[in-house]
Formats: sequence, C-alpha cells, structure tokens
Amino acid sequence: MDFEQELRSPSHATANLERDKRPITDNTGNGQLIGRGQWDRLAGALQRDVITLADGEGWALTVIDAGEFDDADYRSNPVNRCFYCKTNLYGAVAPRTTAQLVSGTNLDDLGEYRPGLEAAKNYGVRHPFVEAGIDKNTVRAIARHLDLAEVAELPAAPCLSSRIETGIAIDPGMLKLVHAAERLVSQALTPRTVRCRVRAKGVVVELDEQNLAALDSSRRQSLSAQVGRLFSDGGFDYPVSLAPYRSGSAFLVRMASPPALSTSGEGAN
Repeated sequence: MDFEQELRSPSHATANLERDKRPITDNTGNGQLIGRGQWDRLAGALQRDVITLADGEGWALTVIDAGEFDDADYRSNPVNRCFYCKTNLYGAVAPRTTAQLVSGTNLDDLGEYRPGLEAAKNYGVRHPFVEAGIDKNTVRAIARHLDLAEVAELPAAPCLSSRIETGIAIDPGMLKLVHAAERLVSQALTPRTVRCRVRAKGVVVELDEQNLAALDSSRRQSLSAQVGRLFSDGGFDYPVSLAPYRSGSAFLVRMASPPALSTSGEGAN
C-alpha cells in the first residue's frame, strides 16, 4: 500500500497491548482500546512500524477514524491545532471503551506548548509516565529492558501536519508531498534529521547542521530543484530553500508557558 492509499485509510489505530494476551473487555467486546494517534499524518514507514510491532507482540490492532480531517477548526491549522486533533482522537476512542484513557506524555513534554493536553484533560485522560516521573530517556531505557530495541531507538517523529506553517490549511495532498520530499532527501543524503516545512513564502527543507554544511552550492541547487519539481507536479508551485533544522519552526506563535497538566482522571470533572 503506497502513501497515497494510506492517506485515504482511517486515521487512528487502537491496540490491545496486553503482552500475555489476557482479555480486557470494553463496551465493544474487542479488548482494551489504546489510541495510536495521527495515523494519516504519520509517514508511511512509521505506520508500518506500528503494524509490525503489533504483529510481533500479538496485539490486536484496529484502525479507527478519528475524523479530524472533517473538523474545520483542525484543518484551518491554528496555533492550537493539536487541541482539535486530540479532541477528535479522544472523542473517537472514549465511546468505544469503559477503560481509563491514557497517553504517552512524558516529563519532557511538559516544557513545551502542548495544547493537546487541554483536550486530554477534557476527557479525563491520565499520563502514567508523568505520574511516575518518567522522562523520554527513561521511556527508552524501559523499552530496552523489555527487549523493544526498535521502540527504544525511534527518533522524534512529529506528525506531518506539524510541517505546515500555522495558518496554512491542512490538506491531505500537501501532506503526501511533504512525506515524499522528506523521503527523497533521506534517500539522497541519509541525514540524521530532515523536515520539509511548508511556509507562506515557500518550502523550506531543514537538515541537521552536519549534512547541510556538507552540501556544496551545486548540490543544494540540485536538491532544491528536485523538491520543487515534486511540489510542482503535485499542483503547488513554491520556491524551495534549505535551512538548518529547528524543532517546531513551523509554529508562528508560542505560549510563554505551557498549560497546567492534570495528571489524574479528575481533570474532566
């Protein structure tokens, strides 16, 4: 299945994550539901990683449609887009289970602007890693201890919508091009980090400083031209430039401090 087909697939996955496969029933009769968000907006390789891991662990993986692409507030891509994304996600999962909803938020996430945490509070979602005082490095250490090396070494992989500058509408076709551009650059350079940002003034391909510095003028022009043709063939004529990688650089507005986090299910009351 290619990425265009994947973009037309339902947008969120759920899984029974009981490794000893004991049944945990919910109101669907299909076992505990755990939302794996941003399915449409994850690169195809990451979707396949989720499926492979579920198969290997014997989890019952089900894909459901959270419906965020039907939400005009989400598609308008405001600075709190993640609030609408998570509202759709938790709103889709909650009716399918009587179990406590939990997320993978860890301590490191609390130092950043995370509007999705407000949506989590509205649905009484708990954050076990936060409650246990676990940061990202500890999550990786736990994964290694459980012999989940492929999980322990996963690089940061925010959803494809995070590549679209605040205020530019989220479009599935554009996300397909973003993914294709990142794949093109990755195959050409094998960089540690690559992000294809769509901005009001054009497309910016961000690379880790080492790989960016290694490109001479001719190679930069060639790579920019290839990405430009890709977008042009997709119906978007944008100038393309290269820049050093900056985390979250497509967000135009940031809050001075992150919202307060409720770490218990009482937050929705």
